[in-house]
Amino acid sequence: MVDVRVNEGALAKLPQNSAQFCNPARPVSFLIGPKNHRRWEIMLLPDEDSKQMERPENVWSLLSPWLRPQDGELWRAASYRFHALVAANWRNGRIIIAGDAAHQQPPFIGQGMCQGLRDATNLVWKLDCVLKGTSPETLLDCYTAERKQHVIELTGKIKAIGQSICERDPAAARRRDAQILDQGGGKPLEITRQEIIPPLRTGFLAEHVGAARGTLFPQPMVLHGGARCLLDKITGPGLRVVIDGRRSDVPALMALCAAHPELAATAIAPSGVGASNVLEETDGVLAGWFDRYGVAAAIVRPDHYVFGTAQDAAELDDLLRDVTARLHGQPDPNLRMEKTA
Repeated sequence: MVDVRVNEGALAKLPQNSAQFCNPARPVSFLIGPKNHRRWEIMLLPDEDSKQMERPENVWSLLSPWLRPQDGELWRAASYRFHALVAANWRNGRIIIAGDAAHQQPPFIGQGMCQGLRDATNLVWKLDCVLKGTSPETLLDCYTAERKQHVIELTGKIKAIGQSICERDPAAARRRDAQILDQGGGKPLEITRQEIIPPLRTGFLAEHVGAARGTLFPQPMVLHGGARCLLDKITGPGLRVVIDGRRSDVPALMALCAAHPELAATAIAPSGVGASNVLEETDGVLAGWFDRYGVAAAIVRPDHYVFGTAQDAAELDDLLRDVTARLHGQPDPNLRMEKTA
């Protein structure tokens, strides 16, 4: 791994996007950091001594396809071996682990810190509910179930991507290149496909496996007081119900939500629709989301994952009862929240 503070005049020599150079002779990852910070992650070959390769003259030799020594300051060069590991247990009583303590993974597509952030975001709202006394301690049991499965699934995808990037057999690399070009219509795709991030598949989710359950809810821009802002600036950080404000039964749906004050209910419609008593979204993001899944409302967790969706008032009523029972730990034979040892 090589970090360089690149001189202003030399930045134009470098790719303007982070990139993978899938050269079977020596695979390289190039990453854009803040300001003039640029990073290369370069595969060392079996006959190369890692300590010798960290010497400045050898580092600059590896960087020669992109930069010369006068083009910047060599900030750091360090050899490392990465791992793909997931802890068996993430909670033992009052001790809960997250981030690198719970999992280690290869650096491809930059998910290491992202996974830690997902852990913290998943855990913090549950801890808040338990510490405030609104939920029993058993709410914490679903933390491991949710995050461990998610990490295992995503890490498997990351390993597969890394194996493709680091392919050193020339014939296999040619087949990989042909497939990439075919998928991109003749040129490599430049944007990571978001569907690589899996949904939640178990834990604090609706009993009914409906549309969008366990996926991340979109974050639209809405109008508030004549100014644009993100939706969660209005709804707050708690559990919330988001309703398609274009529907004629919005008053009935909102009335159902009124019986569950622990959930913030909001109806949203695109600007120009003419709906009354609803928030206006500026880009039609949520309208498109509701249309895509064919639902009238969604219950969204504080970490932005969809607890469940409803197509009509009857389904929303069931969904509200479901989430309330789970939140307060009320015994219900029809609800099965998975637990881990």
